Amino acid sequence: MNASRTESAGFFVGRDDEMRLAEASLAKAAAGRGHVVLIAGSAGIGKTRLAQRLAEKAIAGGFAAHWARCPEEPGAPAYWPWRQLFRSHLDSTGADLLDAIGEADRSVIGAAIPEVLAHRTATGRSPALLDTAQARFELFDAITRFWQHAARRQPVFLIFDDLHCADPTSVRLLAFFAGQLADAPLMLVATYRDTDVFADHPLNDAFADLVRTPGFRRLTLRGLDRQESGQFFCAASGAVADASLVEALHDRTEGNPLFLQETVRLLIEHRDRTGSRAHEQQVLTTIPEGVRNVIAKRVRHLEEGARRVLATAACIGRTFDTELLIWLVADEELVLTSLEAALRARLIEPTKQEGELTFSHVLIRDMLYDDLLAARRQRLHGAIGEWLEAPERGNRASRLAQLAHHFAQAGSHGDAAKALAYARDAAAEAARSFAYEEASRLYRLALSLQREHAADDVALRCDLLLTLGRAEADVGAVEPSRTAFLEAAELARRHGLGDKFERASIGFEQANFRSARSGEASVSLLVDAIKAHERKDAARAELLACLCRAYVYCNLPDEAQRTWRACVTLARELGDPRSLYLALTAITSAGYWPWLLHERLAAGNEAWSIAQASSELEWTLADLMAYRLCDLLRIGDIAALRAALNADRRVSIDLNSLYHQAVVLCFETLLSINEGAFDRAEQQAEGALAIGQRVARDVASTAYGMQMFCIRREQGRLGEVLPAMQLMVRNSPTASLWRPGIALIYAELDMRDAARKEFDALRIAQAQAVPENADALTRACFAAEVCAYLDDAASAATLYCMLHPYAGATLLLDIGGPCLGAADRLLGMLSAVQKHWDAAQKHFIAAMDIDACTGARVWLAHDRHEYAAMLHARGLGDDRPLARSLLDAALADAKSFGMATLVARIETLAARIEACSAELAYPCGLTRREVEVLRLLAIGRNNREIGRVLEISPNTVANHIRSILEKTYTANRTEAAAFANHAGLLDA
Repeated sequence: MNASRTESAGFFVGRDDEMRLAEASLAKAAAGRGHVVLIAGSAGIGKTRLAQRLAEKAIAGGFAAHWARCPEEPGAPAYWPWRQLFRSHLDSTGADLLDAIGEADRSVIGAAIPEVLAHRTATGRSPALLDTAQARFELFDAITRFWQHAARRQPVFLIFDDLHCADPTSVRLLAFFAGQLADAPLMLVATYRDTDVFADHPLNDAFADLVRTPGFRRLTLRGLDRQESGQFFCAASGAVADASLVEALHDRTEGNPLFLQETVRLLIEHRDRTGSRAHEQQVLTTIPEGVRNVIAKRVRHLEEGARRVLATAACIGRTFDTELLIWLVADEELVLTSLEAALRARLIEPTKQEGELTFSHVLIRDMLYDDLLAARRQRLHGAIGEWLEAPERGNRASRLAQLAHHFAQAGSHGDAAKALAYARDAAAEAARSFAYEEASRLYRLALSLQREHAADDVALRCDLLLTLGRAEADVGAVEPSRTAFLEAAELARRHGLGDKFERASIGFEQANFRSARSGEASVSLLVDAIKAHERKDAARAELLACLCRAYVYCNLPDEAQRTWRACVTLARELGDPRSLYLALTAITSAGYWPWLLHERLAAGNEAWSIAQASSELEWTLADLMAYRLCDLLRIGDIAALRAALNADRRVSIDLNSLYHQAVVLCFETLLSINEGAFDRAEQQAEGALAIGQRVARDVASTAYGMQMFCIRREQGRLGEVLPAMQLMVRNSPTASLWRPGIALIYAELDMRDAARKEFDALRIAQAQAVPENADALTRACFAAEVCAYLDDAASAATLYCMLHPYAGATLLLDIGGPCLGAADRLLGMLSAVQKHWDAAQKHFIAAMDIDACTGARVWLAHDRHEYAAMLHARGLGDDRPLARSLLDAALADAKSFGMATLVARIETLAARIEACSAELAYPCGLTRREVEVLRLLAIGRNNREIGRVLEISPNTVANHIRSILEKTYTANRTEAAAFANHAGLLDA
């Protein structure tokens, strides 16, 4: 986690680099080499909070910290910030230091700093001498010596807040002071608003002196990044923001902490008022009053004419063309003069494009835009649109989105048909260049214009919805895609638009399966579409392919396989490569039907060959590969899996498909976990989450949770996630999905009663014979491990039957994981619970072979440990050498990978095996402790003496002797001693 809360709230997010540099200066100051740090930035950027954080570090390191705040209001006396520093120091330490510096310095300082005279009555030269250069030098020198003396008593940390508001003399004194700190344990920190430092500001002269000063450093703060903005939201609101809200929040505030704070406050008020998180994106379009005040204050420095020019520029956009602005205002001199003033005020800044400027913050532009009269805005947008489409501007292709925006915003002053046409053309152009997010936005704009200006054109609306659904699907936004296709399907059905109904049904099914939803709604649409489509052509083949997959997601294997075979037959008859590709891949998503594993993989491999031979099918490659990757992992073909991953990565990047980029990272995470590279796996999991949350938040979060569960489990850190899991089970409407996970956590943490309670709630006896989907398979696998922990033989029999179809394969529960290694490990554990020793041994040997071949060394270590545990439980003496060998190999890997939990279990099991070996090496079943007692007894020691030697009580010795007599069939101590001699126990 990074470090800042809001300016006032006491938390700290971000600023890692700045804090590192500032702390380095602080360390040098503590060592006696004084440092000066200036913290620059715009209003609300977090300058004061960073200074506060640094002051906390300084105080913790033994510094005395003193603050001076420079007031923005006029009328403050000269040296006011310095007077505050003296007042703070004298109030906290008293007047002792004044005695140490001498009466001459007290008199000089007192002439400018009355607080000194308030502590000591000084006599000496007249304050009139302060008007001379010599007198001012002596004053600056005396003040410097005062703080040097103070720092020698205790390191000093001085903070000047809002230095841009300080009087010029105070600034000059600061520059002089900074140059005398080389040998003092003193650090001076000053914050200032660089947007308020113009050419004639006194700070500019001070900067020229400061940059030549040893130990000087300037830190310029920018906005927080997206991740830090999300952390800020969590810290400020106490809630977790989804990726889309964080992105919108960051885009709106650009990471300015003050703007973030005010905007988050608006969101919290909205949630409290409505009890809902709906319409939050709309709330983000509001400029908070506190932010508006900050911006208005900066804008008020401009002349009225300049403000009008900037408002006109705001209508063009955040970035605007100066030629266009001059054309709109029709007064070139006014425009240029106004822009020069705005540049000096840092309200705008140049871009790399000649003749183009941009507002320094989006909220500056938005506030100026909002303050325009609506009618004026519309007129300006219409005029801007006309300027942009003029023939002399050249090819319009690069300006399509701008034209659509301005004509759409022109209202009654624009051409709605023209706006709609431009929006469609711009969206299509964006989609062609793989800018699917922009395409989606523009199609939504076109839909809005159609609803407002062409509401009766149903065919047009259907086409727009279909293209929107496709754009959302291409970017991986499955839920918006699903919604768009469903609306298009219902509209097309209602108005008899057969071709559009087919396209909508196909698009809906594709979005539906990507969101892992049940397939009933898809089946309903596709069955109707197929009934109406009598031709045996490529369109029918595609409909059948989608119907097959919909049946898979309804868990209807017979219907799915029947439809799949009909689809493949039709595609082969047609001789159409694309149809055959779609037909073959239709069954690949049935990953939880183990009996189809090799048939699925054969179909996937053939489809892969077709795709490789046809570049036209490149866009479909990623759809196949997610499921082909799963099956390659299940059969353990890691070489083919890595080759497929590399190909999928290239395709997903080329197509800008965030969904498939996240899928690739998920698989790489699983492979890293299997290999024991947990640090790398954690980085990959976080990468997959960051991308996946942008398109499928719930799916991405679930996959991340599973992956982190696997990593933390191996690291022995499940206790860290237990509270969150318990809360989720209590509060989540889908708590049943998380129950197996929390039951396994309880088992891992050896919380037997809690594990039993959660395990019983799973109702294993009532489960289907074969898991019906990925969730059911996950429950069965987790339950199997808990069952082995609880030694529940009855449930073990049921779970064994459920999981036996997966024997010989690697258990991959879903695209996002987890991967649990060879299924035979769980089957071996369940067999051992039932004391089916031979079956357990066969399963463990199979598991080790599979996990060794796939490079899953983490699971191989688990296989070896569980196999050794089974051998120990079987209790045959001949098994012990093999058990020791298995544990040695498992321990080596577990230690090298940092598998803390498994290391502890291996060491415990090894100790038990050694204890049993030692006990069985002695005759008559004597234990090691009993042999120790017998040896002492044989040399004539009494119970008290034996107890003293072995550090046990005489009563315990007596108990051991009774056990010895019983086991050796001897009547007394003498006979027991003789037995020990004959048995050779005295020779050891």
